[in-house]
Amino acid sequence: MTPSFRWAATTSSTVAVIVLANASATAAMRWEAYRHGDGRFEFVLGDTMAGDLQTLWLDDGTVHPDHAIHAAASGDVATGTQYLGVVWTDHDGEPQSARLEQPGVVPFNWTPRKTSLQYHTIVVKAERGNDEGGFIAQMLIEPETPVSGRRELFAIQEEHEEQSDRSVDLPGDTDGDSVVNTNDLLAVLTHYGMDCGDIVPCEGDGDASGFVDVNDILAVVRNFGNAVAAPEEGHKRLLFWQLVGGSYYGGPENPNHIHSQIYNDEDGWQADIDHRIGPVVDRLGPGAFDMWMHNIGGYWHDHDQVWPSGDNIQSMIFDQLEHARQQRPGLVDDLVTLTDYLDRQDIGRYAYIGLPRCWDPGEDGGFEPQDDHGKPELVHRYYGELLQHGFQGIGHDASVHVPEDSPWQTEMVPELKRRGVEVFFESIPRRHMDHLLGQSVVAEHRIWQIFAEELPDIFFTEQEINEAGGRTIHIITWPAGMSPEDSGWDPDFDYARWRFETSKRLLEEGKTVAVRLSYLLNRGYPIEELVAAAQ
Repeated sequence: MTPSFRWAATTSSTVAVIVLANASATAAMRWEAYRHGDGRFEFVLGDTMAGDLQTLWLDDGTVHPDHAIHAAASGDVATGTQYLGVVWTDHDGEPQSARLEQPGVVPFNWTPRKTSLQYHTIVVKAERGNDEGGFIAQMLIEPETPVSGRRELFAIQEEHEEQSDRSVDLPGDTDGDSVVNTNDLLAVLTHYGMDCGDIVPCEGDGDASGFVDVNDILAVVRNFGNAVAAPEEGHKRLLFWQLVGGSYYGGPENPNHIHSQIYNDEDGWQADIDHRIGPVVDRLGPGAFDMWMHNIGGYWHDHDQVWPSGDNIQSMIFDQLEHARQQRPGLVDDLVTLTDYLDRQDIGRYAYIGLPRCWDPGEDGGFEPQDDHGKPELVHRYYGELLQHGFQGIGHDASVHVPEDSPWQTEMVPELKRRGVEVFFESIPRRHMDHLLGQSVVAEHRIWQIFAEELPDIFFTEQEINEAGGRTIHIITWPAGMSPEDSGWDPDFDYARWRFETSKRLLEEGKTVAVRLSYLLNRGYPIEELVAAAQ
């Protein structure tokens, strides 16, 4: 079995991948990345015991300096394959991706916790994995940061014992064991004065400066006895649900239905921070909630695609990010404004985008299927910006209805999980779709009521989904049968109070809730009570 990934360099600005021989049965797995003084990035994957390695080079002319590089490491015990996925933006502003893979090296008893993770401060962000899909860790790398010589960005190595989480860099930790102790001090004193040059890793260089000097001694002294603490387990159960695309129609100048207080071409995403998210953070403080960005790539109607075929024909939204790149590129180019702010406020983010275009139209017509959405090598086309900006989960419209053998389900969903992204299916799977049991599910609260609670013989219940390993999210919109398009619509009903009280009750029951916090704040509701209920 040979690796499926092979590229060759054609010009000085292209990507080059060097593939060497297959790994032996005795493996010493490593996932590594380096930055070179000439601007190139080097990613390495393979079995260092046997010397079987794959290398991905990104030349300086290939990578856009204003967009982070996303790298994710994973391993699959079922197939014995280890992976290193990379997503970047080229100088034309288009996302690109590559994946290194090495078959036959992952032991049957391996878990992502049996790896040690070491990285340095020139990595913008690094997060340990959660074992989902064999996911080990993901790193965001800032391309603009210059270095001299060859500098290690991160190194992940197979271990015999499970390792603690490492979610922040620890200056003074010269050997990457997640603790600063006597061994680190000895390493600095032994190699004091060394110019590391091309030596990686460089013993004693605890601050990744390329030299072993007084700063390394000071780093050890400041952090002596400190260790990297494991982050709290679990996810925030209160989500700020924001309808981005589809929230507003202000005439032809707003073709994708985004309110100018959420995003506009002059202020970009700063409008959302100033008008919607910021006031909620000012009220609740940092880290009180995460964001659920609904239709984050816009709500595009300028196409003739419909779903499904037959009598129930509806206009559906596909390829939201690609539409945005082509018609309103600031939506994706300016995401850094939004995500930098969310990072500073300790706010995670989820994105909801259109239906994967992989439906079989059948005999009654419909749109043409697009198997490309199941090709892992095209992950950048559909998800590039979301990966590069650290979105931790992605939901897909009507995705429980795609066929069981859809390449999106069999190939792309596992690829996203390998890259550290949780996938949410919408809305609730029927019992004959047992292949979906255990996947995470998002749906409006009224759909949970109508389907999962009232028709448990047809649909899986929330308890069954959770017990099988999936997460469930309730989006709070309208009571069942009382939305504006329903016959039970009552304009005098206090919908704001219903949303607040329903959210609080569900949170107190231990459920995860996504609700428009800015809507409740503007109507005077004590949203602090929702934060307390979510603890």
